[in-house]
Amino acid sequence: MDYDQYDAPDMAFGANLYDDASPDILGVPNAQADFWDMQEFADNCEPTAESFIIRQFGYDNISTNDFAYISNANGWYQPGGGTSPDDIGNMMDMFGIENHTYSNASIENLASELMEGHGVIVGVRADQLWEQGPLQELWNWLADIFGFDNPIDQPADHAVCVTGIDMSDPDNPMVILNDPGHPNGQGASYPLDRFMDAWENSNFVMNATNDPLPAFTAQNEAIRDSISQYLANNDIALPSPNYTVASEPADIDLNGIANSVHEFTTPVTNILQDIAGIIGAIAGVVVAGNLLDKALDGFSGGDDFAYSL
Repeated sequence: MDYDQYDAPDMAFGANLYDDASPDILGVPNAQADFWDMQEFADNCEPTAESFIIRQFGYDNISTNDFAYISNANGWYQPGGGTSPDDIGNMMDMFGIENHTYSNASIENLASELMEGHGVIVGVRADQLWEQGPLQELWNWLADIFGFDNPIDQPADHAVCVTGIDMSDPDNPMVILNDPGHPNGQGASYPLDRFMDAWENSNFVMNATNDPLPAFTAQNEAIRDSISQYLANNDIALPSPNYTVASEPADIDLNGIANSVHEFTTPVTNILQDIAGIIGAIAGVVVAGNLLDKALDGFSGGDDFAYSL
C-alpha cells in the first residue's frame, strides 16, 4: 500500500523535528519519538500506544508484540476486536505507572497534561485524522454536513499518543503524535482542528500518567513554570490534571488553542455544495445502510456506546 496518500497536507513526521526545550512546545515530543514503533497487527494500536509510555519508564527491553500478548492474556486486547477504551491504562497499572482517564476532555485538559510532562493516550477516528484522498475527504465532509460525524455513528477506531503541541505559529497550532498505525507516525504533527475532529469521535477520551515522563527535565519544568506564571498574570486558569474524570471544559483561551474548536472547518467550495445537493439522497441511503450494518454487528447506540481501539 502506498501510504503517501495518507499524509495530511500539513503533516510533518520523524525524529529530531522538535526542540523539547523550546517554550513554543508543550510536552517532550522529541524525546518520545525514540519510543515509537509500528503496530504489528491491524487492531493492536492501543497496547502499542501504551507500550510507548511504559517503555519510557525503564521497560524498553519488552517488545511491542510482548505488550500485545500481555494485554491479550489479561483480557484487554481482543484479536479481531481491539481494545475497549475502558481498558486504556490497565497495562500501565501492571507496571506500577499510575494513570487517570478523562471522559469528554477538553483541549485545555490536554495542554495541562502536556505542560506537566505526562504521557498521554487518546482515541481518534483514523480516517478523519489521516489524509486519504479527495473521496475520503468528501465523505468526511458529508458526514459532518448530515450530522453523523459523531461518537455514535462513526466511533473512534484508533489509539495514539499525544506527545506535544507546537505553538510556534499561534494561529496554526500543531498537535504532535506518536501514531502506531501509520508508517510515518513517529512524531507526526497535524493541524489542531483536524486532530480535534478525529478526537471528538471517541467522546474526547484521554488517559494520562500521574507522574512526569523521565524525559521531562528541570528545563522543561522551568518552561512549565514560566507558562504557568504567564497564565496566572493574565487570570487564565487551567483545569487540574489530577482528577480522573474531566469536568465540563473550562471557558478559557490558551493563545488561541481553545478557538480551534470541535467543528469541521475545511472551506467548502460551490462545487462541493452542488455535489452535496445532488448526492444528498444517496448519502441518506448510505447512512441508513451504515447504521443497519452496525446494528447487525451488535453495535450498541445511545449514551452507552461501545467501540474498540
